[in-house]
Amino acid sequence: YGYILMANTFGIKAKKQFTNTMHTYDSGASGNYCWTKDAAADSSDSDETWTNPSPLVECGGAGGTAGTYTETLDQFGPSEYTVEATPVTGGTLSADLITDAAGLLVTAPNIANRLYGVQTFTTPVVVTSDSTVFTVSFGVNQASSMWYYEDTDEGANQYQVYAIGSGPFSSFMTVE
Repeated sequence: YGYILMANTFGIKAKKQFTNTMHTYDSGASGNYCWTKDAAADSSDSDETWTNPSPLVECGGAGGTAGTYTETLDQFGPSEYTVEATPVTGGTLSADLITDAAGLLVTAPNIANRLYGVQTFTTPVVVTSDSTVFTVSFGVNQASSMWYYEDTDEGANQYQVYAIGSGPFSSFMTVE
């Protein structure tokens, strides 16, 4: 297992291209690209509290430039503070949002200030008395997710994007 205790704040700078036309929530620009803006929000914020258009992401043509969106991960979903066995590169990841003051699992938004992750590796990492080098790295290749909804009132494949948020990470360990 790999254990990670880290801050629950992530800086995300991303620009993604899509086949479908994406729309900046709710009446912003549209196009086949979406990118992060220089902004900050908690993951518990909902689209009902954001201004229109979204201050966190913009969609449009290829010329857009990504800014840094800082997300504080204070819940994984509505009233969800634990994630069980999510597939990631090299295994599965479970995570809990905790508070540094008590080291306990949080039960409400805006309380967490740490993320505690446990990764079960697909291939065991074996440390013996002959081991001389132990290397740990952190992978963020799965580290973003689109926050959007499909606006079926406007027709099929009408996506209203309000953020590009954090997603699963992976840890990697090797022993020589």
